[in-house]
Amino acid sequence: MANNWLSNGGCFNGMRWANDGAGAGARDWAELSDADKVAHPVTLHLILATSWDSDDMNTVSGNFELQWQNLTDAGSWTVLAATGAIKWSSSTDLVNSNAVVSAEDLGESNCSGKGPTRQDGLEREGANSLTMTSVVSKKNFDLHWAIDPSGATVGKEYIFRCVETGTSNSYGTMAGSLWPVTVGDVTGITKDDAGNVLVSCYVAIFQKVEGGGPPHEYVWMASTTSHGTTGAYTFTDLDVNKDHFVYAIKEDSPHVFDCTDDVLTPV
Repeated sequence: MANNWLSNGGCFNGMRWANDGAGAGARDWAELSDADKVAHPVTLHLILATSWDSDDMNTVSGNFELQWQNLTDAGSWTVLAATGAIKWSSSTDLVNSNAVVSAEDLGESNCSGKGPTRQDGLEREGANSLTMTSVVSKKNFDLHWAIDPSGATVGKEYIFRCVETGTSNSYGTMAGSLWPVTVGDVTGITKDDAGNVLVSCYVAIFQKVEGGGPPHEYVWMASTTSHGTTGAYTFTDLDVNKDHFVYAIKEDSPHVFDCTDDVLTPV
C-alpha cells in the first residue's frame, strides 16, 4: 500500500470492509477483506475501516471525511451524506464517537520504522466527518465508517477515499472496491436418510469460488440451526450469480450429517 502522508505527520495505511457485526469483536472481516471487487448485497449495511499511523516524531491530528465514486460510470467524487447511491448508515454495530477497540484494528504500518503500538481510533455512524486528535508518535489506529449501499446500482463498481478536510490530501482508493449484487434466499428442511424430518440440526452454507476444479474451493457464508419442530432453515441475502451448497449435522450419538450438491442458486 502506498505511503500517503498526513499534513502534520503520520500516514494512511489502507482500507478494508466488514460485514456489520452483533457487537464489538463480532465484525466479520474475513469475508470482505483483500478482494479486488467486494461483492456485497445492497440490502446489507457494512463498515469501512481506514488504517493510519503516526510517524516517529509527530502527534497526529486532523479532520477527515469519506467520499465515494461510481467508477463504472466515471462519476464525480461525492461526499458521503444522508442521501445518495452510497450514504452513511445509522444502524450498524458502530457507536458514534466511540473508540475503535484494538481487536478491530487493521493493524498495518507504513510510516514508522519501529513498529507502532496501537491506540484506539474512532467510530462514525449516522454522519461523515471524523476528527482525530492527539495520536502520539509511533501509534497505529483505525477510523471506521458505517456505510449504507441500498441506493447503489447492481453491477456497478464503487470506490472510496478518505479526504483530509481543509487540504488537498486524499487517501485511498481501495483495492477492494464495492460491487453491489442481486441477492436471494436458499431454503430447505433437514431430514435423515429415510426422509424423516430431523430437527435442530447445525446447518452451514458455502459459496463456490469461481475458476478451476474439481476440486473446487468454497467460502463459508453463514450458519444456523434448523427449526426445532419442522426442520426448516433459510439463508438470506446470497449472491444469485453464485453456486452454493448446504452442509448439515445432527450432533447426537451417532452423528448424522450430509450435504447438498454444490449447484444451489439463491432465489
